[in-house]
Amino acid sequence: LLTFRYSDRDSNAYNTQNSFAGSVRKGDYRAQQIENGVRFDFYFDNEGFLIPLEITLTQAGIKATVPLKDIRERSNRILLTGVTVLPNFGAARANDEGYMLLPDGSGMLADFSTRNFTYSQRIYGKDYAVINTTSTGSSQIARMPIYGIKRGSGAFLSVISSGAARAYVEANAPTSKSPYATVAARFVYREVMTVEVSQKTFESTQVNVFESAPCSLDAFTVEYLPCQEASYISMADSYRQYLQEQGMKTLSESRDALYVDLIGGVECQQSVLGIPVNKVLPVTDYEAATNILKRLQQSGVDNFQVAYHYWQQGGAEGKLTTDLVAESALGGKRGLNQFLQYCQQKGIPLYLELNLTDMRRSQLGFFKTYSAAQSVRREPVIDYDYYLSTFQQKTDDRPLYLLSPAKIPNAVEKVLPNLGNWSVTGYNAGTLANKIYSDMGPRSIDRGAAEAIMAAALSRLAAESRLQLSAANAYAFPYADTITDVPLYTSGYLIETCQVPFYSMVMHGLAYMSSGDINGYLDPEHALLRALEAGVGLKYAFGWENVAELSDTAISEYGYIEADRWLTHAAQQYQELQQFLSAVSNRTMTVHTLISKDVRYSEFDNGMGVYVNYSNQDVTYGDLVIPANGYVLQISKEGA
Repeated sequence: LLTFRYSDRDSNAYNTQNSFAGSVRKGDYRAQQIENGVRFDFYFDNEGFLIPLEITLTQAGIKATVPLKDIRERSNRILLTGVTVLPNFGAARANDEGYMLLPDGSGMLADFSTRNFTYSQRIYGKDYAVINTTSTGSSQIARMPIYGIKRGSGAFLSVISSGAARAYVEANAPTSKSPYATVAARFVYREVMTVEVSQKTFESTQVNVFESAPCSLDAFTVEYLPCQEASYISMADSYRQYLQEQGMKTLSESRDALYVDLIGGVECQQSVLGIPVNKVLPVTDYEAATNILKRLQQSGVDNFQVAYHYWQQGGAEGKLTTDLVAESALGGKRGLNQFLQYCQQKGIPLYLELNLTDMRRSQLGFFKTYSAAQSVRREPVIDYDYYLSTFQQKTDDRPLYLLSPAKIPNAVEKVLPNLGNWSVTGYNAGTLANKIYSDMGPRSIDRGAAEAIMAAALSRLAAESRLQLSAANAYAFPYADTITDVPLYTSGYLIETCQVPFYSMVMHGLAYMSSGDINGYLDPEHALLRALEAGVGLKYAFGWENVAELSDTAISEYGYIEADRWLTHAAQQYQELQQFLSAVSNRTMTVHTLISKDVRYSEFDNGMGVYVNYSNQDVTYGDLVIPANGYVLQISKEGA
């Protein structure tokens, strides 16, 4: 019923044991009836642990819970580090018909027949406070705390309802030693970090260091929801219903087909009379922002929303945005007001970005070295970039310190009185919705507590203003008016059979959505097809000037945003797709069919549909000819 990891007396951190071999077979367990279920207390005499597990029936399915306050450890030298709940629930043989649904990126399926591969991915991505000098190379994040199994005529979806931020989803394909495909949630009870320790010989050795205290949450919980039909579409329906029961409302009206990100400015070293000084380099000043929107409207684009990034004092190298001061190099207070007035007059929804986590410089009340989260080595937590070629940290850039979760409520309270300073539709909440991390210093905020802090911060902001959230994790869903940068791809794990737009399936009808920057993908035309398959709006990022100068700045990744190159392209795509994308923006996806390896069909509850062909050849399907690397829209009378 459960397995666990523990460290031995030599600090070897990855020893494992299971409840049958370590407890049940020895008779060292107790079972007792509780309300709607049963509680097991498993005693592991060799390891010195007591681990309880409660299994109960709910209105929707089955719930498995590990009450953390009842865990006991006999020795302070043998430490419990992780617990996996119901590791074999739904296990299937290689010849069973079906698949596992895994939460990587947009969502992926792994057939039971796939052999000899494993999958392990942390929900909500890495913890920046856990020391790691190299990147994993995974290109996508598991933003939903779910997994599922479809076997034969039955299917269920598992939702990690407590402890998601401290959970991994792990799957195993059948092997010669274990003929079963399994998927389960492994919870981190104590973080384990490998650090280098210098010795007197001037050499260093690696040792395991453990989180000072175990998880502060009340419980680790997984809920298993039987699906009405045996399909990933039904799994998406189950999760959408679950979110609605948690309080999310359905959308009543259609919304924008095109989303625009404007990139304001970035501080960099410039020469003034031969003297190097740090100044803000304008990329899209307030007047240029107006010009971009005018050109879009002159091209026939009349249904879009805008997010303005790095608009505040200091641009991308700025401070936490607690006072909402306009940057003088972009046009100052007067210039920003003129831009906002233009958006109001033309009815263009506008969101200004807030930064409440990232610090490149200190300010009153928030000092980099003191206010930043800390690692187990009592060092400030830094969000490093990594070299794509080696996955090693880039240590030559100006460090990006991460504000301690304990300090985030203070930053939010400082910005709240200022939200009414500008006449805008709402605010983009920056990384609050997608970046989560612990503070392992004296403040001792573990990742589970940090999740609650992030959610509470978003709740406070959402009570005062509409929020646009970028690449939102599930804890942020209830506070989103719009979710941009919806994942369209997966990381390409070897266990994967195919990718599906599960994230979008779930959120259709609950939040308005857009792709990432179409002009920022390696293959923009392929990304367009992914967005159509998912039924999400198209997003473009634009910069007016100095784009070629960004390579050595904090926003070097925006080398693709030159407005002159992309404005006409974006307008043409809008003209072709506005009717379809607007009509499905608030509708539920009811059909998703894998016609072949490269051809898919998506349909929504108003009858609108789209065939997408990812192959390099035209494909005939019935009476339709779907062009190579193209699409065919099905426009219904209801959606028209």
